[in-house]
Amino acid sequence: MTGDERYLTAIEYTYDRLMEMPICEGSPNFWHKTFYIHQIWLDGMYMYAPFLARYAVLKNDLSILDTIKEQYAFIHDNMRDENGLYHHGFDTTKTIFWSKNNDGKSENFWLRSMGWFAVSLTDILEYYPEGENKEYLKSVLEELLTGILPYQDEITKMFYQVIDRPEEIQLVDKFYFSSLSNLKYGNIDTFVANYVESSGSSMMAYSFLKFGKVYNKPEFEKIGKEIFEAIYQHSYQNTTLSDICITAGLGPENKTYRDGTLSYYLAEKVGEDDAKGVGPFLMAFIEYNY
Repeated sequence: MTGDERYLTAIEYTYDRLMEMPICEGSPNFWHKTFYIHQIWLDGMYMYAPFLARYAVLKNDLSILDTIKEQYAFIHDNMRDENGLYHHGFDTTKTIFWSKNNDGKSENFWLRSMGWFAVSLTDILEYYPEGENKEYLKSVLEELLTGILPYQDEITKMFYQVIDRPEEIQLVDKFYFSSLSNLKYGNIDTFVANYVESSGSSMMAYSFLKFGKVYNKPEFEKIGKEIFEAIYQHSYQNTTLSDICITAGLGPENKTYRDGTLSYYLAEKVGEDDAKGVGPFLMAFIEYNY
């Protein structure tokens, strides 16, 4: 600790704002944002859970850790598919337009959302004392890491933007490109291939590496090293990290093109050196080397 009271003020302010967030109907989980009503997104867990877990330790308030565990348990029970992967989003009211089967779940398995979820689990574990909660969260993380492995690309050893649709080529309607201002393909319907994506793969590398080292599971650490080396070889050239999905999301209602379909995820811009890729790549690099 620095002793600088300004940091404590910022911490308390952040905590107070988080506590103002509404709770999704029928769950212990926060809304993803104030305009994503009753929606849980996997990536949202990294936005607050590690902070909240550390805050719980700072305040010696184990009830906060209990709440976080229940939030992860709700996601596990409602967003995990039988194929071992997690749906990007879940609307607890089951009324949102992007839930094609009216079950509240988004249609596809977006790599970076699972990456954020894995990293959040990896990082919160250090704040939990030994006991039932920690063992449960460890089991969820290990199950997730084991579950994504069958979808690892055999050649590059990375993972695809839409995890379970490897090498698929989709005819994407020009509606998506124009709505997203993606000028790469022009204003015409275009065939777009699913691709190995570096930011989500970096998150998986980080999670495998850290989980393997901290919990003495060398087989996981070995896989993490393999993934990082693959990213370094395939997507990192001349100090530039490529193959990064710049952004992706679900809705809101006035953005119907963000509909969770394969076409949507493939239509989003792919770029270089975006912070959402470089940050996890550096995190994995540190775990790889130290």
